Amino acid sequence: MSNLVSERRTCAVCCTSSEYRYPRCGTDGSGRSPALDEGPCAGERSTMDSWVETCPSCGYCADDIAPRQKVRAEVVSMVRSPRYQELLHRGGSVSLANRFLCEALLQEVSRRLADQAVALIRAAWAAESAGEADLARQCRSDAADLLLSRRPALQRFTKYLGSGSVVLIDLLRRADRIDEALREVDAALQRPFNFITEMLLAFERQLCERGDTAEHTEAEAFLALTGERSSWAPEPEYDTTTAAYLLSYCGEMLTPHESTALQAHKVRTLRGVMWNTGDAVALKLLEGGKDALLRAIEQRLLAEHPAHPAVNRCPRCGGLARTPQAKQCRHCGHSWRS
Repeated sequence: MSNLVSERRTCAVCCTSSEYRYPRCGTDGSGRSPALDEGPCAGERSTMDSWVETCPSCGYCADDIAPRQKVRAEVVSMVRSPRYQELLHRGGSVSLANRFLCEALLQEVSRRLADQAVALIRAAWAAESAGEADLARQCRSDAADLLLSRRPALQRFTKYLGSGSVVLIDLLRRADRIDEALREVDAALQRPFNFITEMLLAFERQLCERGDTAEHTEAEAFLALTGERSSWAPEPEYDTTTAAYLLSYCGEMLTPHESTALQAHKVRTLRGVMWNTGDAVALKLLEGGKDALLRAIEQRLLAEHPAHPAVNRCPRCGGLARTPQAKQCRHCGHSWRS
C-alpha cells in the first residue's frame, strides 16, 4: 500500500480543482528531539511539502487552499500581483521555501501576524534543508523582527511556559544577532518561567557566549546541563495522528491547557522524568496519558459541536480523515462523497 493518499482540492482563489498527495498517516516524531526553534526532527522534515498546499493554476499557498470561509479580497489581489508571483518563482522554480514565503506574505495581508511568523520560520527550515543558508538566515531574522515588534505573537508558541521567548532567542542567535539574543536571555530569566524553560535559556546563553549560530536541539540542551544522553524519556505509544489533527484543525476549539497538554513530552531532568510543561491544569489532563487526553478532547468536541463535528472520521473504518472537509479515507480508501 502506498504511503501517500490522494485527494482533490478546489482552490478558494481561482476555483481550480487539483489532486494533492499527503502522507497516509502522521509522522511519529516521538523519541526524537526538536530543534530549539521547535523545528521538526529529521523524520518529520520529509513531510513538510504537505504543510503548505499550492494551487498549480494561480499559485495560492496556504495550509488549506479550500477553507470553509471565503478568502479575503486582499488575499486574492495579492496572489494575482506581480510581487507574489515573482516571489513564488524566485530562482526560477517553485521551491518549498518560496511557497512558505508566499504563505507568510498572505498572512501579512490578512494581519495574522503570529501565523506569518510561523510561515517565515518554516521557510527557514525549508531553505536550510535545501542548502540555502543565506535565505534561511534572512527568514529567521525577518521572523525575529516580527516577533520583536509584536510580542503578543509569542503566545503562538505554547509548547511550554516561555516557549515563545526560547524561539525568539534561537531565531536571533541563528540569524547571527548574538547581542540581541543575549539581551533577550537576560530579560527572559527575570520572568517566572518553569525549570525546563530556564534550562533551555541557560543553554542558549552558552551558545551565544561562544558565538555558535548552528542548529541545536532540546536534547543537546538537556545533555549539556544534566549529563543525560537523551532528554526524552520513554512514553507509551499514543495516537500521534489524532494529536496532530486536533492541533492543526481544531486549535481554535481547544482550551489553552488542552493545547499545551497535547504538545507536551516526557523529559529527563535533574528532578527526574517529568512532562515538559509547568502548566498545572495541563499536567492534570495528562494524568491518564496522551490517549486518554485525546479521547476526552474528541468527546468534548463532539458533544459541544454535534451539528458540525470537527473530528472527521471514516464511516466505514472509523479512521481519521486528513482534514475536516475530506471525503476519502486515507486508511481504507473508502469515499463518502455524495
